[in-house]
Amino acid sequence: MKYFLFIIFLFVFFAFNCKSPTAPKSNYTPPGSRDYTWTIDTLYSPNNNLYAIYGADTNDIWLGGPGGITSYDRLWHYDGKSWTPYPHYLASFPNTIFGFSKDNIWLGGNNGDIYHWDGFDWILNYRISDNGDVIYIWGISPNDVYALEYQSIYHFDGNSWKDECNVTGTSIQFHYILQEGNQVYVGGLKSHPYDTTKDSLVFYKYNNMSLIPIYSAKKDDIVWADMNLLGNKIYFLIGKDLTRYINGQFIKVTSFNISNFGYEFYGRSEKDIFIRMQDGISHYNGTDIQYLLKYKVNTTSLSNNALFFDNDVFFTAKDYLYGGNLVIHGRINN
Repeated sequence: MKYFLFIIFLFVFFAFNCKSPTAPKSNYTPPGSRDYTWTIDTLYSPNNNLYAIYGADTNDIWLGGPGGITSYDRLWHYDGKSWTPYPHYLASFPNTIFGFSKDNIWLGGNNGDIYHWDGFDWILNYRISDNGDVIYIWGISPNDVYALEYQSIYHFDGNSWKDECNVTGTSIQFHYILQEGNQVYVGGLKSHPYDTTKDSLVFYKYNNMSLIPIYSAKKDDIVWADMNLLGNKIYFLIGKDLTRYINGQFIKVTSFNISNFGYEFYGRSEKDIFIRMQDGISHYNGTDIQYLLKYKVNTTSLSNNALFFDNDVFFTAKDYLYGGNLVIHGRINN
């Protein structure tokens, strides 16, 4: 009997104290740092709004915008020390910049132009047929890149661009496109022809060149809807709720029920989220929200783009009082 009880004891002990060799590993994500040093660069580009940004590293960053008074202040480059205008003629106004490395970067502009940077020069690679604005470019790999015109979706397979989806003549207007795994999502606006109070913010799944509606709400009811990447996962902002779309449902992660919320978010993970505020930049670490930076004047406004590295973050902003284009750079204090 004692021997039997001893065997039972050993079974219980090992069952509760030994990890199975196939047990899942812990997925703990530490809170992001809030210890940053901030610097702000002012770029002189009148009549421009510099917000399109991409960089392979902190010493090689491109910044552009749909404006400028000459062709030589539409596009800027940062070498880790200073910002300088790109010294060569660029026919298009840059709306979006996205890349994979220092020598593989895409730029979309007006006139339907899509440029490619090969490490040496910006070369016109493709022009969409109706000469509309290319407003957004994003890809998951060099052989899987999407570009948006307001009513068209284009795809690059590593060799050529193809017009995959066209909704010309409808009330749909695309704003952004992102991919997680094999699933592509598109966000935008569905306008009402006679009453803007009935305009809807919408999300779609994009499968086999078809749009599948997954969300729609009146803009006046929720103010804004957006989607962005935190790490390699897509998160959806619906009003003030940050959500994930899982198994056909939007699951709330947290809510930004704070005053001065600017309805944009950016970050590295659920515990390292930067929040656009009407008067500065705040941070959510998975527990609470705190300001990291407050503007000196309340006429400064962040754009909807940010660039992240391990220890650095770059935000683009506009000072609407003085007309200056700002690059706000935060570096973690080691």
